Amino acid sequence: MKNNYYIQKDEISGQTILIEFSKLQGYSVLPKTKREDEIEVNKIVFINPSFSEKIIKRKINLKINHLIKLLQDIDDGDEGSENAIRQGLEEAKRLKLAIINSYIKFLGSEYKDLTLEKLEVIMKNLRTKLYLMKEKNNILDYQFERFIRQSPVVEEKKGRGR
Repeated sequence: MKNNYYIQKDEISGQTILIEFSKLQGYSVLPKTKREDEIEVNKIVFINPSFSEKIIKRKINLKINHLIKLLQDIDDGDEGSENAIRQGLEEAKRLKLAIINSYIKFLGSEYKDLTLEKLEVIMKNLRTKLYLMKEKNNILDYQFERFIRQSPVVEEKKGRGR
């Protein structure tokens, strides 16, 4: 069993203080960057609730802004935009589940409700664009088939060529 601890010197008395992280509750983050010749950090735990809330709010706002930018940048005529819409929907669903399952204990109820409403609006707009794109493709396919059926078939003249 691993023991996670923090050693700090008390500013007033100068004594060494030992804090065990296994007994403290907080928001934990796994760092992604690892560099040579530096201390390896496996996990960071933010114990201050206001700081944890700020970090989570910033993380959520970055993802929501990314989804809004994706929604604005989608071109209805592109073939790749359908895949972008589907990826945006998946990302929005994952964010919604993360807010409900993980971040709810760190966020206030007002911010949580507001954020979930924003995500619902974004998801509704993405679904609408996806539906309109499919309908547009269906209409174009129908018109193309109708045009093909109505166009007269030109038969080649058979004869001797010179």
